[in-house]
Amino acid sequence: MLKILVDAHVFDEGYYQGTTSYIRGMYKDNNGLDITFAAYDAVRLKDIFGDDAKVVKLYFKSSIGRLLLDFPRLFLTGNYDYVHFQYIISPFLVNYSIVTIHDVLFKDYKNYFVGSNWIVKDMLYRISYLMSRHVLTVSEYSRERLRHHYGSRDITVTENMFDLKTSLRLNPGVKHKFILCVSRDEERKRFDLIEKLVQQNKELHFVVVTNSTRFEDCINVTSFSSLEQPYLNWLFSNCHFSVFPSMCEGFGMPIIESLMSGRLVLTRRASGMATLKIPTNCFFDNDQEFEMKVLKFWNRSFDENRVEYDFYSDWALSQEKLRNKLQS
Repeated sequence: MLKILVDAHVFDEGYYQGTTSYIRGMYKDNNGLDITFAAYDAVRLKDIFGDDAKVVKLYFKSSIGRLLLDFPRLFLTGNYDYVHFQYIISPFLVNYSIVTIHDVLFKDYKNYFVGSNWIVKDMLYRISYLMSRHVLTVSEYSRERLRHHYGSRDITVTENMFDLKTSLRLNPGVKHKFILCVSRDEERKRFDLIEKLVQQNKELHFVVVTNSTRFEDCINVTSFSSLEQPYLNWLFSNCHFSVFPSMCEGFGMPIIESLMSGRLVLTRRASGMATLKIPTNCFFDNDQEFEMKVLKFWNRSFDENRVEYDFYSDWALSQEKLRNKLQS
């Protein structure tokens, strides 16, 4: 059985994001591989993956210390076959690296990704893409954009999935009708549209799960900085509907989580989101249509916003793709 060391430092950041869902989905209950997770907060990993999960502690929180010192040390002393990174690999482990580059949106939507740090990331992504033993991504859209920007090479698509059937659902304390938005707070995520809606329509109530304090003073917004999966599951299943107004995504995991939970979602017809296999009435094309549809769906009954959806429902499919690639 192949022995895989997984860079799970993203769980140290303590808030929901696509990469945490991806790592959890790819490796939780993946019985075909011998998996060890590595993060600074090793206790948190045990909470997420279970007491039986193999976990090692990183000494460094910084990316430099993690990639240049921690992972070479762990890999050489642990007798692993591969190490799986997200986006950026260790330069000392190129022959043993699996890298998932979820997207290169900063190349196509440069106005949302300004600053010298993106120049550095571009260089590091390119090196990781060209030098890694295996490259993965999460959608056909991202695979095409990676090849366009960094050159042609073999890329395995391991799509994001969501399996709600075996997950707990716990109410985090919400007692009213609400619209759900789960996302990091970045300019491209367009939280300004939610701010405008709640200011102009006092009857609307949003529950927002994000890493910012933007909505602390909004009386008709309940904001959570971070929630464990059972609480997120409850919100997705019990929202009146959810929204995901982002301008660009490589995939858009909250869209699938909402639909798989039986609730309608509004998402922009753009980038990777436009390629998702989802009902056409979920899409909107501009800000004005978004506002119109939010008000329309708010005034419908709970049952009218119910959906039956079963695409992207089995992480075993993406897990099998990974195993087949590593064993080929």
